[in-house]
Amino acid sequence: MARIKIKTQSKKRRETKGMLFVTLLFFILFPYIISGFSKVEKQSITLEAEPGRIWVLEEKIWGGRKIPLEEYLIGMVAATIPAEYTLETLKAQAIILRSFSVTYMEKEEGKKIIKDRFLREYYLSEQNCEQLWSESAGEHLQKIKQAVEETKGIVMVCEGDIIKPPFCRMTNGSTRDITEYVVHKELYDYMKSVSCKEDEMAEDAVQYVEMTQKEFEETIRKKLGVEDKNLDKVTIYKDSLNYVKTVEIGEAQFDGEEFRKAFGLNSSSYSLEKINNNIEIQTRGIGHGYGFSQHTANERAKNGNNYKDLLTYFFSNISLEKI
Repeated sequence: MARIKIKTQSKKRRETKGMLFVTLLFFILFPYIISGFSKVEKQSITLEAEPGRIWVLEEKIWGGRKIPLEEYLIGMVAATIPAEYTLETLKAQAIILRSFSVTYMEKEEGKKIIKDRFLREYYLSEQNCEQLWSESAGEHLQKIKQAVEETKGIVMVCEGDIIKPPFCRMTNGSTRDITEYVVHKELYDYMKSVSCKEDEMAEDAVQYVEMTQKEFEETIRKKLGVEDKNLDKVTIYKDSLNYVKTVEIGEAQFDGEEFRKAFGLNSSSYSLEKINNNIEIQTRGIGHGYGFSQHTANERAKNGNNYKDLLTYFFSNISLEKI
């Protein structure tokens, strides 16, 4: 019988209900998590912007249209956060997405352009929204439009530069400490780890993936390319906040996010346990755990925090400026 060696503590199992929107959100954001916010950085785009609109250019073989960024943001907010959340939380999300988007801005024929190749993975068209929300689509879209309109032009700035602020749906109880992953810590002085106790209390905070030993080993071989026949030893190494940094399988070593992607896990905070002939993977939170926790922000907004309070709780040394 294969033996799984785990360097984590297992806790009591409990069942949780899955949600369609959570699943959709995860798969929309996964490329964002891996390629965009795993390498958080400030962008050297200053606030010396000339008056005038910023456009998102749709890149298509037979030509594309230009859409005002403020209009495009409606679809981005719709794709990346539950519309049922409070207006203040949606406003904070709109500012995060606007800041992220503007870091890709360039000039083309005198116009300020953002090519949609950088944004389209985090966008839902109005038609998609209607399919997703059905009878509630009108109400949800109106609320999102209000959030975008009431924060029009506002971006997050640190030391004169617009930043690319990360976000996730829910942490494992604390946001991740970026300084444990980077060498030049001074470049990320707007990032800090903060407590998110509200996330620990969420109904879907803890989830489980269960599979047979055979399925587990097949996934390792197919998705991670491990040819070693000896797959009876798996060791997980975590950071100080219980997020996975690396996973060792036999003689091979993988980044925690690579392992997460291979198994389609909801969170970067996970642990493994051998139960009889099955492998159970427990996850805590939803997303990578960096930056803005949407769930905690929403709970704080319910208690009276406005969008400025929410953003300054999760990000330090920032100011909110209009472009």
